[in-house]
Amino acid sequence: LLIGCYAGSLIWLAQTSVWTVVQYALFEFAVLSSFCAIGAAIHERRLQLGFEPRVSPEKEAEVEERARVLARDAIIQEIFGYVRAGAYSQLREPVTRLLHEGDKDHLADDVHALLSQAPRWDNARGLATVGKSLILDLVRLRRADLGLHAYRVGAAHVADFTLDSEESALALAHRANAGGEPRLALSIIGRFADHAPSPPSKAVQALLQRLEP
Repeated sequence: LLIGCYAGSLIWLAQTSVWTVVQYALFEFAVLSSFCAIGAAIHERRLQLGFEPRVSPEKEAEVEERARVLARDAIIQEIFGYVRAGAYSQLREPVTRLLHEGDKDHLADDVHALLSQAPRWDNARGLATVGKSLILDLVRLRRADLGLHAYRVGAAHVADFTLDSEESALALAHRANAGGEPRLALSIIGRFADHAPSPPSKAVQALLQRLEP
């Protein structure tokens, strides 16, 4: 019906004195609209029949995403295996691999996936070790925002959760302070200074003085 209407209109235009350029423009519009209508009709019929193409950009993206999630879950299971076995010294390598082998566009998803499962392991030492390693890697990837989230998870599930890396403590404290959370910043850097094996560095002392009321 649509094509018939366009055909009738084009015949009428050909018999009028409309400028040639206008006739061509309307002709091109009619052709493109016809193809759009045909494509829409085919798509609608495909949905009615329940037809799914074997190869499509959507299918390929779905397969890639499924493979990515499976690879991520395999690393998380490897981390859990070390925690369950009490092999805490082996945890750093798979945590680092999780962050560096994955797609950087999905870094936040991977971190959230790990942090959503780690508290369920019912192993405070394992969670603390994973959390500290994760935070250090995130700080070095310039993702202190995700590192701060990891710190909150650790502090919520591990009594007296304390960072043992000055690099991590300074980065998270600065991030928390810049985000309008000076009390959290003071807690992070204060706990680190209290538990550090050596006297606090000048950078730590300066931040403590700035944050203390």
